[in-house]
Amino acid sequence: MGRLALPGFRVCEPCLREGMVGLDDIERIAHALWTDPESLLLKRGSDSGRSSSVPRSMSPADDAVLAVFDWRSIATRRGEPEDFEMVVNHWADRVCADLGQFYPVPPPGRWPSVMVLRRWWHWLCKQDFAGLAVWELTNVATVLRDVAHESRGKARLGRCPEYLDGMRCGYLLMVRPDADHLGCPRCGKGWPRENWRRLASQIEAADDWDRATGSTPTGPPA
Repeated sequence: MGRLALPGFRVCEPCLREGMVGLDDIERIAHALWTDPESLLLKRGSDSGRSSSVPRSMSPADDAVLAVFDWRSIATRRGEPEDFEMVVNHWADRVCADLGQFYPVPPPGRWPSVMVLRRWWHWLCKQDFAGLAVWELTNVATVLRDVAHESRGKARLGRCPEYLDGMRCGYLLMVRPDADHLGCPRCGKGWPRENWRRLASQIEAADDWDRATGSTPTGPPA
């Protein structure tokens, strides 16, 4: 059984919130891909900072970056890459067609499709297709964050232990070692640094409960 949708909506509050955060990240990272693709297309070193001395065949470009520009890339599970422009433009086209809207003239650095989705986000989340739209768009945001290497340098604390409507949030919490605050983009819960030890205990307790009850956290796979 999933979380209860907000009154009048087809999605729960955490999904509504996560989608709005995701749109901001999609526009920001997409702008970087379009204006400075070399910084992401060139192969980076391994996370350990070491490179293999064994000669081997290697693509000169980052396959993950290429995949998000390939129209043949279709995600069937959370975290799988797909053509991010096709997904975002598809849902923006759907909104404009259903509402009789036109694309706005964007200021520099803005993406008209994201502007449409942000403007009509609450309307979209009240439609019968809201579940699929939110899933696809939040997956695009997750994949683009990985492409932009935004998870590098962060430590994994575990899955968010907060419960809403009887369901665990489950979003994978990651934080930089020098951060003073950690916030969950899905449920909105925040923890100052001095509470991280208590948070770790809460995560452990929630994990134990999930194992005991056979529950599955709803966040993306670790």
